[in-house]
Amino acid sequence: MKNRLLCLALVLASALPLLAYQRDAESAGRWHEDLAYFRRELPKRHINAFHDLSREDFERMVADLDGHVDTLQDHELIVGLARIVAHLGPRDGHSRLNLFNPALKFHALPLNLYSYTDGLFVRAAVRLAPGGVIRGRWPA
Repeated sequence: MKNRLLCLALVLASALPLLAYQRDAESAGRWHEDLAYFRRELPKRHINAFHDLSREDFERMVADLDGHVDTLQDHELIVGLARIVAHLGPRDGHSRLNLFNPALKFHALPLNLYSYTDGLFVRAAVRLAPGGVIRGRWPA
């Protein structure tokens, strides 16, 4: 019985690469153009883009994301861009990627989180009434 389960697990695992996301060439081309634009224009338009993140690390991060365009879905690429922008530094209050843009179709969690020096904590959360309706903040 154990051997059959092991064989089944190996067969299923070997099929996983076939299920991997593949982007069409037109969409991939647009993403490559967008990332090239981002790589080229950020240093031109930002007064001091590399005060916390080195230019080399920025280039590496963009190149890494660009190298995964064919296998990442749009939401993963958008979060990858947000990650790069966040690495510009905690003191950079003028650079952000608006993940709340309705066109992105991202959803916000009903939580207010804060990163204290000793970890990430929930500062507030909405209370859901029966049926999933937002009632107020938790704790009340």
